[in-house]
Amino acid sequence: MSRGTRIAPYPTLGDEVSMTVHQVTIDGARLHFDLVSNSERVVALHNVERRDWTSARINVQVTASQRELAEGPWSGATCHAVLREKDTNVRTVIPLTEDSTGSWTGTLDIHRDLHSLRAELEAVVTATVEDTPGRIIGAVEDNWTIDFKAPTPRRQRSVHTEWCDFDSDIHPELRAFRDDPWSIDVSAGEPILYLNSSFEGLRGLLGGTTGDRATREAVLGQISLNVWITLFQAAVDSLDPSEAEPTWPGGWHEAVLKRLIPDMYPDRSPKDALAELIERRRDGDAGGYVQTRLIHAATRQAQASRTLTALIRHTTRRDGGEATGGIR
Repeated sequence: MSRGTRIAPYPTLGDEVSMTVHQVTIDGARLHFDLVSNSERVVALHNVERRDWTSARINVQVTASQRELAEGPWSGATCHAVLREKDTNVRTVIPLTEDSTGSWTGTLDIHRDLHSLRAELEAVVTATVEDTPGRIIGAVEDNWTIDFKAPTPRRQRSVHTEWCDFDSDIHPELRAFRDDPWSIDVSAGEPILYLNSSFEGLRGLLGGTTGDRATREAVLGQISLNVWITLFQAAVDSLDPSEAEPTWPGGWHEAVLKRLIPDMYPDRSPKDALAELIERRRDGDAGGYVQTRLIHAATRQAQASRTLTALIRHTTRRDGGEATGGIR
């Protein structure tokens, strides 16, 4: 599950907090490191080396700016690793120990029978700020995924992306959108995200050759938000309102619904939420109520709040102002 993000009404760390996984053992045997990807931030634990393993141990290291920690308006900074899985509602928190290098390290124990699909591993830094203890002053921006169904450490991706000139003859159907930076096609078997190569500055920005990271992340967040909303609407359109019992549509439509529904309807089971979506589609009522929840869920999936907050903080600092907001 993606972390919730919000602006904190007190000073927070401005530099990145990062986490690496150094070693994984399965029932005491060290896991081959091909199953751990620091670039993808994924640990693949599906049938690793033994099909009936019962427990795993993960050694993690978290680093933050020592200068900021020493000079900031806080005291008693500590760090915890947090493992959570939405499907099983399991949440494990362990304190990390500061070592001689200023990093925090620790070992997280995972019990196989407590987990189902994927768990998110994050780390948060807390401290006493303005006489209030336990305030979150920093968190890992890019969480790790502990994937119990993946044989290789790769993040789940479902949207194919293509660069193309919207004003060319290659995709004449995109000419009507020649002034748009991107477009999403859900009419084919799999969704395709088209990025407009003739849109001034877009390729350089997303490719990292121009602009800054905060702006790039904010634009990527906006693209991701648009994609999630479009995919959800296409998934709802694929539901059959004539069926008496709610039935998942299968394929990527089902995957999208199952990703967004828990954030849209946190107080209902996925099946009950699906039944309501089908009923609303049957009644032609997919307007304001559903859209409000959809925007909330898509914003969380796209981490749009986090990227926007980072952009605001970056812009504020660049312009010489004081950034008081934070992300957690």
